[in-house]
This record gives sequence, structure tokens and C-alpha cells, in this order.
Amino acid sequence: MRLEKKTDSAKIDFEFRDDVTGRKKLLSLSGCANLRWLTDFDVLASNWFAQTEKAISLTDIKKMRKLVLAQVAHWHVRYMPPSPEDKPIRKKLSSIRKFVLFRITFFGGTVEVLAKKFTLKAGGVGRVAGP
Repeated sequence: MRLEKKTDSAKIDFEFRDDVTGRKKLLSLSGCANLRWLTDFDVLASNWFAQTEKAISLTDIKKMRKLVLAQVAHWHVRYMPPSPEDKPIRKKLSSIRKFVLFRITFFGGTVEVLAKKFTLKAGGVGRVAGP
């Protein structure tokens, strides 16, 4: 993930392979605002044949706000008065309805991404696009 200017949109790609057909699927999330990734690689490695449990998308405002606010403690920044502490996320929280919370659950971890758009490409079969 690379951002060079303030107006750049972060994009995250996940590539999956169907164990039965061997076909690859590419899930691309764009307009990303937040990412939370929790993984135990030992558990993930011991489930190498079936790593992905499910992928869902949520538009639950409370869950999206909770994800954003839970990350404030990890920013490692301090805003000096008169700047309010919520300045960097005030705009995001006021427009949270424009986002979707994507949750990918692995047997060994979870990835959550707050993003505006997604595309899904499945091994040359076609393309599904969202918001």
C-alpha cells in the first residue's frame, strides 16, 4: 500500500485460490480508510489446505465507528490545543455511511478493512463490482 499525496486512495488486494478448481480469485478493496489485521501464522500454516473461512461485508454504522475509534490509541500522535483530538477522523466519522466494513476470516486470523469500493475477479469468469 503506497500513498504519495493526500488525495490518493489506498487500495488493498487479496488473492485467493479455490482448492478444488485451482482457480484464482482477486478481491480488490479501494478507497480504504482503516485496516485491522490479526493473524497467528502458526495456526494459519497448519491449515494450509483451507485457510479462508468466509468473507463478509457490513454496513453496520456502530461496528464501523467502533473500528475507527479503537485505532486512535495506536496512532502514536498527540494533537496540541487548540486542535481537537478527534480532528483527523471527524470528517471520516461524519461520512461513515459512504464506507463498507469488509471482514475476511481465516482459520488463524481476521482482516477488517473499511473501504468505499470493491471488485471481485474470479479466474477469467467475470467481474462483480460494488458501491
